[in-house]
Amino acid sequence: MWPLIAGVVMAIASAAIQSKNQSDAAKRADRATRDSLARQRQFQIEAEQAALSRAQQFNPEPREQRQASIEADLQAQYEAPALSAQAINENTATTQGNVSDDYLGAKALSDANQQKMAREYARLFAKIGSAENLRMLEGFDMADTASKLNQLQSFSQGQNAADQMKIQEAGQPNAGMGLLSGVLGAAGSAMMANGLTSGLNPATTGIGAGSTGIGGGSFGVGIKLPTVVTPTGLSW
Repeated sequence: MWPLIAGVVMAIASAAIQSKNQSDAAKRADRATRDSLARQRQFQIEAEQAALSRAQQFNPEPREQRQASIEADLQAQYEAPALSAQAINENTATTQGNVSDDYLGAKALSDANQQKMAREYARLFAKIGSAENLRMLEGFDMADTASKLNQLQSFSQGQNAADQMKIQEAGQPNAGMGLLSGVLGAAGSAMMANGLTSGLNPATTGIGAGSTGIGGGSFGVGIKLPTVVTPTGLSW
């Protein structure tokens, strides 16, 4: 009886250990999966932010402000050499001797007109160049954004491959607990089989003519046949 009970206990313990081992493995795999999804979500957020930030630069107001800034820089670059050359011409193009006030006034007006014309040309060229430069810079920005998105995609794919390996590894049951469950299961099965075999053995259960006393020769209670006196005086 005791081997049978011990075998049942071992079998139950084996099943409990196996169930916990599988449950722990499932929990580890689930946790690794959620961590992987969180990392992939972060890559997605970074990609969306990069694309949105670049798209906002194409709104009318930001583009106008950027072009105006480029135009101002170009105009300053174009005006500087033109005005410098005009100043040199003003100093060199002088008339010797005494000149009339009318001449000086006309020369000053001419110099002012030339400066104004130089500024107008600089402004015109800056306006034309600003549009070209803006498109060129936007192209560079788009290429930079595309490169960043491709980089994020590569990082995402590499991280996903590594995460899949971690998830698969996390989902594997613990080898030590599996071994313990197997040993307990095998031992429990053996003890239950032994207990059942012992319970059916006639030498130990007392089921049989030799041990139960069920039989004429070894029954625990003796049966004595009655004595009958016959006329002849013989008993039987």
